[in-house]
Amino acid sequence: MTDEASNRPIRTCVGCRTQDIRDQLVRVVRGPSAEGEPPAVRLDETRTAPGRGAWIHPDQQCIAAALKRGGFSRAFKGRVDITGLEAQLRARVNPSQGTEPPLEAGRTPMEIR
Repeated sequence: MTDEASNRPIRTCVGCRTQDIRDQLVRVVRGPSAEGEPPAVRLDETRTAPGRGAWIHPDQQCIAAALKRGGFSRAFKGRVDITGLEAQLRARVNPSQGTEPPLEAGRTPMEIR
């Protein structure tokens, strides 16, 4: 860690368990739960939502590790519903996934006039 990074807030990724500056991670927050249901976890875009939060690197390896090792349950100290969170995180990692058709190598989309 450099001197510049030591002056910034440091957080631990729930996927890879390494520490990094807050700007390199995204925050997820545990929401309210219905009776008998585990609380849902959602992406906190503003990083200011109330409630217990956890931090994760926005990359496939950290997301997969957190899901495989139960990183979200550990961070939120109990069973949580992460079904909606998975889609939110994967969309953040691959923003164009599913929005545009794949192109053949070396091709560009045709314009319609």
